[in-house]
Amino acid sequence: MRFSAMASEFKEQYENWEEHNYSSEERIFRLIDAETEVRRNKKFNRLLKASGLRYRNASMNSELFEAEGVDRSLLEKLSEGSWLERAENLLITGKTGAGKSYCARALAVAAMSKSKKVRYFKASELLRILLNAEAKMELIDEINSLSKVDLLIVDDFGLMRLDIEMCRNLFDLIDVRDGRKSNLFISQFPVCDWYELFKDNTFADACLDRLTGGAHRLEFLGESYRKKKNEKRKNEPAKAGKTNRSELR
Repeated sequence: MRFSAMASEFKEQYENWEEHNYSSEERIFRLIDAETEVRRNKKFNRLLKASGLRYRNASMNSELFEAEGVDRSLLEKLSEGSWLERAENLLITGKTGAGKSYCARALAVAAMSKSKKVRYFKASELLRILLNAEAKMELIDEINSLSKVDLLIVDDFGLMRLDIEMCRNLFDLIDVRDGRKSNLFISQFPVCDWYELFKDNTFADACLDRLTGGAHRLEFLGESYRKKKNEKRKNEPAKAGKTNRSELR
C-alpha cells in the first residue's frame, strides 16, 4: 500500500519503545502524521516541477511586506489563498526589479502548498505556445489544458504589442478561465496603458474587461532591488585579508 513513511515511523517507535513514552493514541497519530507529511511534500514537489517557476525558493517574507507602495493588508489576504477559491484575478505592476515577479512566485508557492495547480509563463512564451498550437491545429487542446490550472501567471506583460492572432488566442484563453480560475498578470506598465498593447480594440475591450473587472491590484513603487544590491556591493569595504596586487610589488 506504499505507506513507507508510516512504516519508518513504526520502526523508529518499535526500536525505541521504552524511550518514547507515547500513549496508544499518540503512536497512531504520529504514524498518520508521518505518512501525511511525506505525501504532502511529494505532491508539492510534483506541482512545483510542473509549474515552470524559474526560482522556487520565494516566500512571503518581511522584505516583501515592507516593499514601497505595497498594500500590506491586501498582500496578507492574498497569501491566505481564498482569492483562488473565488477565481479572482490579481494584477501586479511596478518598476523593473522592484519585486513584482518575486511576489508572484511567493504567492505561487503559497498556492501550491495548498495543493493548487500553478503555471508560470513569460508573456512572450505563452503567446508563442498558443501560436504554435494554433499552427498545429491543437489550440483547443492547449487552451483546455490551461483552463484547468488554478493559477495562471503571466509575467512581463506589455513588452510586446499583440497582433490580431495573439489578441484572439489570448482572449480565448482568458475567456475560458473567466470566473472559473485565477489569473495573475505582471507588468512594468500601469494597467491604464494596457489597452494600447492590443492591435484590435474589440479584443482589447473584451480581454481587459475580464482581466481587470474586480481584480486585486498590487503596485510596487520602489527602486530596483538589483540596483540597490549592486550599489551596496560597491560601497562595501574590501574584505580583510585580501592583499592589493600593488602591495606585492
